[in-house]
Amino acid sequence: MAKLASQSIVEFLRRFTHSDISEICTTDLEYQVNVQGGYPIRIPKNAATDPINNDAPLNYDPNDCFAAVGTTWWNWRARISIKVAYDFDFSDGHDKGFSQKTLDQVVEAARRIPWVTIRKSTSGKGIHLEVPFLNPPATKNHTEHTALAHYILARMCLEAGFDFRSVVDAIGGNMWIWAPKMYDDDENVVGLILIRQGEPFGDVPDNWRDYVPVAKGERSRLPVLGDEGVFDQLATAYPKIAPDDEHRKIISALTAEGFPADYDADRNMIVTHTAGLKVVHQKLNLKGIFQTVSTGKDQGDKNCYAFPAENGALIVFRFSPGAAEATTWRTSEAGWTFCTFNKANDLPTAAEAYGAILTEDDGYIFDSFEAAQKALHAIGVDCTAAERYHKRETTLRIKKGRLHVTMPKEDGDVVKELRKHNWSEGKSKKWVRVLFLPAVPKERQVEYIRHMNAPGGEKDCGFTLRVGNRWVDEPRHNIKSVLRSRGMSDAETEVALGGLITDPWKYINRPFQTEYPGNRQWNRHAARLAYAPSDKDPDEIRTPHWDMVLNQCGIALDDVVRKDDWCQKNGVKKGSDYLFYWSAILFQQPFHSLPYLFFYSEEENSGKSTFHQALGLLMTKGYVDASSALTEKERASGVLDGAVLCYVEELDLGDGSGQAYKRIKNYVTAEQISVRHLYTAPFMAFNSTHWVHTANKRQYCPVFEGDSRIVFIHQPPLKKEDRIEWKEVLKPLLIGEAPDFLRRLLSCTLPPPDGRLWLPPLETVGKKESIAENAQIGGRPNNDINKQLLEKVQAFVGVSDLTTWEGTFGELAQALQLNIAPNRLSALITKIEPELLRCGIGLADRRNNSEKKIIIGPSYLVEQKWSDEQLVEDEERVSKAFEKMSACEASLASKEIARDEERVNRALDILTKPEMNLRTEEQERAARAINKIPTHKTEFVVKETIDLHDDATRTPSPNAIV
Repeated sequence: MAKLASQSIVEFLRRFTHSDISEICTTDLEYQVNVQGGYPIRIPKNAATDPINNDAPLNYDPNDCFAAVGTTWWNWRARISIKVAYDFDFSDGHDKGFSQKTLDQVVEAARRIPWVTIRKSTSGKGIHLEVPFLNPPATKNHTEHTALAHYILARMCLEAGFDFRSVVDAIGGNMWIWAPKMYDDDENVVGLILIRQGEPFGDVPDNWRDYVPVAKGERSRLPVLGDEGVFDQLATAYPKIAPDDEHRKIISALTAEGFPADYDADRNMIVTHTAGLKVVHQKLNLKGIFQTVSTGKDQGDKNCYAFPAENGALIVFRFSPGAAEATTWRTSEAGWTFCTFNKANDLPTAAEAYGAILTEDDGYIFDSFEAAQKALHAIGVDCTAAERYHKRETTLRIKKGRLHVTMPKEDGDVVKELRKHNWSEGKSKKWVRVLFLPAVPKERQVEYIRHMNAPGGEKDCGFTLRVGNRWVDEPRHNIKSVLRSRGMSDAETEVALGGLITDPWKYINRPFQTEYPGNRQWNRHAARLAYAPSDKDPDEIRTPHWDMVLNQCGIALDDVVRKDDWCQKNGVKKGSDYLFYWSAILFQQPFHSLPYLFFYSEEENSGKSTFHQALGLLMTKGYVDASSALTEKERASGVLDGAVLCYVEELDLGDGSGQAYKRIKNYVTAEQISVRHLYTAPFMAFNSTHWVHTANKRQYCPVFEGDSRIVFIHQPPLKKEDRIEWKEVLKPLLIGEAPDFLRRLLSCTLPPPDGRLWLPPLETVGKKESIAENAQIGGRPNNDINKQLLEKVQAFVGVSDLTTWEGTFGELAQALQLNIAPNRLSALITKIEPELLRCGIGLADRRNNSEKKIIIGPSYLVEQKWSDEQLVEDEERVSKAFEKMSACEASLASKEIARDEERVNRALDILTKPEMNLRTEEQERAARAINKIPTHKTEFVVKETIDLHDDATRTPSPNAIV
């Protein structure tokens, strides 16, 4: 009788993997096994919700068929977690993962935590961290096991003072514990080698269950009280300071005193109660002042967030903006009540806290030296005096950057005693001590203006201004105007701008993650999910209308998918599977490239746009019309910032220039793309775009021999009875099923990548036909002019019995028997025009209304025809212009002619005086006057001159200029 799969797995591991791994592997663990040429083994079924025993006999030899074995270390039969594990991938610059330097930092940080086990990854290049439990916590399913792993990872971040979360690849998921890649080419073991064995982790607090919504995918981080978006802006504004020993001491003291001290690693903050902070501040004799009006009657309550600052300090915020607190607390610009903890205060705050009175000359009078001494301690200054002086009135005042402490002289004061504590005699019968005043940096408040740097920090992304609840991009001069309107002088404005520029927000793109991940990072334009994925059991998930869309849009791919080796090997059985995994990869791995999908159909009611419209319903950001990015100038690329699903509708990209095709090649596979927004210079951003193009004609998408990016999908028309109106019927149905469909997309196991595009760029019939057509009429874009087109045009003109031919480019394509878009043919004809002219073939184009036409034939006939037509058009335009001359214009013209006649007559009189034999000054002026008469009026002058010669009574001067 065949052994159960779990038994075969355990026996296999004891033969082939490390003993320290195999000895704790039992038949009760959750396993995943990749099988060569078959479906993966996953035990148990429904592990994420209500596990079902599906452990069945194995009817083949594991030695021949197992390709990889992994476990989550969750005991599904006992419903306990024996350990949790984390994977940190290595990258050599080509694959997803992190550099060796980052992985070395991970190992160094993990060594600081005694209960963390460190080993190499399966390939030996990455790192696995494991945390075994002394008393394994009860976890009813894999989801709770993952939630526990999230909690432990947060504890690791706190204990090590290192942000493991920012570099971890897998949290509590499947860890490969055997695979062929464990061995190098010489069969030496390089993977899963133990680096350091950790101690077992002790008892786990129950609040690990707070991470269950995170593990389910319902949330990206722990919830907070109130408006989470507003709070995350607050949390992100502060630099992410790793917790140090002083912070850990404060947390331990809070716990020891019975107060909560939960560490939120995502936001790098401690959630606790102000009453507990007050107790700990006094017990540990911490720096500064901390006062609160809260009594903390129930020590389990929480009422504040505390963000780690440098040197063990905390910046403490009450849960709700506007909460009433002690006088030492302040209010931020956005209304949050906050203060510092374990940090020196400024003098005004300390003086107010200890009851000082502000004097006219900006001094602070205390009832006693004892009170003044406490205020001085709060600002980080030590000042002592003998006990007999502790009840004496004391004044603090800042003069020229120094702190002057004064108290009145009294009879019986001992000079040596005071000088021993560095007091000196001052004016007006006072004792004085002069101290250095420590610098207290101002705390950052929530800004209403932000300056942004592009990913990597090398490029300026400009300024943005908060207007109400919106952020609006503004140029620098507008920001200056805003600062001036707030009462700043020009000098103060420049200082403020400089501060914004030197302390910028980091502009990032992390699709489907929170807008404010922390450390002044702003995930501003990144894609967002429109719905939380469903938490239903897999058997209860229903998505019939999404399935209908995938089936209709993928039916044209069925045949080519069945013939593709990669598809059949990886469970992609039909076109709808291909589109489903295309969608799942977009959501799970948004930075990985996918094929450019081109849906085309000349028939109406085919539903070719339904695929991208449906996926667009799942996002509130990230779904964009990207037509301009393929056709317009660089500044149009801003639309791609943060986009994950780019659609192009009814746009003809086949203009012959090859520009659109070059952009498609770049946008589909480039790791980074150039992005430009208004008011900013271009910058390089990580490419998260995936493309869907729809059109009526196949020629609208250029494709050439050797293309490995574009998939042509001919969309068949829907039968009348299968048509569903989009807006009123299908769209609401898809929205209703959206949470379930998102659960399917985000929880499915992705097939291994085929290459740089993850899915293979299928070679459909439509694509092959398009490649053949482009090869027939010009081959690749920007190649030399194709001789075949030249020969076709020569033959067409040579055999035609017409002297010239005139028509549209579409009609010319039909006459030449070419299946090509009109604008593509127009571009190619323009390219070969010089060759045609050398062959005696002429071209001329013109527009008739909105349609572009061409005249083609023997060059001299085309030129004559074009010239004749142009002359007719010119005459018509001139005639219309004269007809439109107003009465005012005609009157003005008459007056000008009359003046010209008078001027000419006077000039002619001077020129033809019989007694003038030599040219005089008057004659020269007359000649110049005639020469200045406009050309169109010379007819009058010539006529008058002829009349003068015919007049026998007058003798022209030999010097007359006619």
